[in-house]
Amino acid sequence: MKSRNSNPAALHVPAKWRRHYRRLQALREELVEDSAEQRAEFHEVLEPIGTDDSDRATDEFDHDLALGILAHEEDALFEVDDAIRRILDGTYGICEKTGMAIPEKRLRVVPWTRYTKEALERIEKRSHAGWPHLAPVSSIRGPAPGGLAEAPEPDDLITRETDVRKRRENIRDLAGDAGAEITDVTSFEP
Repeated sequence: MKSRNSNPAALHVPAKWRRHYRRLQALREELVEDSAEQRAEFHEVLEPIGTDDSDRATDEFDHDLALGILAHEEDALFEVDDAIRRILDGTYGICEKTGMAIPEKRLRVVPWTRYTKEALERIEKRSHAGWPHLAPVSSIRGPAPGGLAEAPEPDDLITRETDVRKRRENIRDLAGDAGAEITDVTSFEP
């Protein structure tokens, strides 16, 4: 399904940004399709009350997971749409925090970015500064052997690693030849 706005020249997209515009449009189409699938899964009717408790719990988990993925994809779609708007209004490639040019290499890897890497790091540092800090895990019997008390659950590690790998693959697919330069892509920016 092609978007009405797939012809960058017809929209007066500066030649400098046409490649980014096409990549953002492709990503947008993918996100719209994925969101439609997640919406359909979210709207599936859960099994009646008479089913087994474990089956109901699994259905509810799947339902909640679809809702979470949908919310994440809606956030990503907003960022992509906003990047397309910035291309069309002439503000793409300019850091919203500093007003400086965002390096081309960064735009190739994260085409929806609003900030230079340095500005984003400062924003993240400030936003995390007010977060509560918990004391290390301890017990009256001393620390847990082998640091087990601090280790995340295995399912959490698998989920996180799977998500990171999927994001890397998606961005590498969009980046084409530039994808080899990707070293770490773990989340969409604010």
